[in-house]
Amino acid sequence: MRRRRRMESSDRRMPQGLLLLSWTVALLCGCVSQAYSGQEGVCVSQGSRFPKFSLENHAPRKASKGKIDLTLCRYYRKKTCCDVVQTHAAILTLQKLAGSGEASSQCLEQWEVLECSICDPRVGITPGPPLLCPAFCESVFSACADAFFSTDPLTQMLMPCGPKDVLCARAKEWASNSSAFCQLAGFASVDTRNQFNFLEERACYDGKAEAPGSADEVVKIKQRSTRRAKHDSSLDMLRKYIENMDVAVQIMWAIGGLVLTAGALHLRRRTLLKNSTAAVVMRNKQLQEEARARQQAVYKVSAATSAGAAKRDKKPRDSPKAA
Repeated sequence: MRRRRRMESSDRRMPQGLLLLSWTVALLCGCVSQAYSGQEGVCVSQGSRFPKFSLENHAPRKASKGKIDLTLCRYYRKKTCCDVVQTHAAILTLQKLAGSGEASSQCLEQWEVLECSICDPRVGITPGPPLLCPAFCESVFSACADAFFSTDPLTQMLMPCGPKDVLCARAKEWASNSSAFCQLAGFASVDTRNQFNFLEERACYDGKAEAPGSADEVVKIKQRSTRRAKHDSSLDMLRKYIENMDVAVQIMWAIGGLVLTAGALHLRRRTLLKNSTAAVVMRNKQLQEEARARQQAVYKVSAATSAGAAKRDKKPRDSPKAA
């Protein structure tokens, strides 16, 4: 009886142990998945009409040279999630817009910047459609209001009209405002970001390229601008000082400047003359050495010739004596 009770009690404990083990495994898996999903600074594909990143779940990096190099949006080469897949799709879109879309040059420029938004490292590490600033969205809509667009049958997004598209209309006929137009084109605007909870605390894309990792460059630019400002301020002070002078003092300054200029020109002329004289002396020395070398060569040849002639004259005289 005791053995049976012990076995029954052990059988009752087994499900509780398995349940505790399963809870532990689920908790660990949940922590790992939460940590992975909350990972920041890695490329996340935007989906929809945008091609998938080859650097998915990897940090943005410098674009590789060769076949996968960026064919467009090259100002993002230092740090981006894009490669040739994204830029090639953008080029095809621009070709449609320039052809059947009948877009103006201003529209093409704005649309190129719009297509390059996914190559911005700030946009590439954030899921969902790129969030556009209202001013940039308005500039794109105003520039492309008269261009022709159509609905893509696969993504149901508004794309430039292609040669095989049947239903094409102007952008201002598809949307009444810039926010609706950007949303139809596959982007999110600040006015519509309430529809996406993950876009509430996200900075919008203003169409300006970020300079990734350029802290040193910014410091150098600031230093150059500071030096330029100091130089300009010194020139301004000198100009104001000269303007406030009397006429006699200005004449004296002018005469002094002429004297200094004449002295500088004289020194420059003397330096050039000295250099030219030294060059002539060196050239004459080289010519003398070459002439001396030629004379020595001629002397050696003549000496060898005379020695050979003396040997030929000596042989016939010795032959009768030997006989």
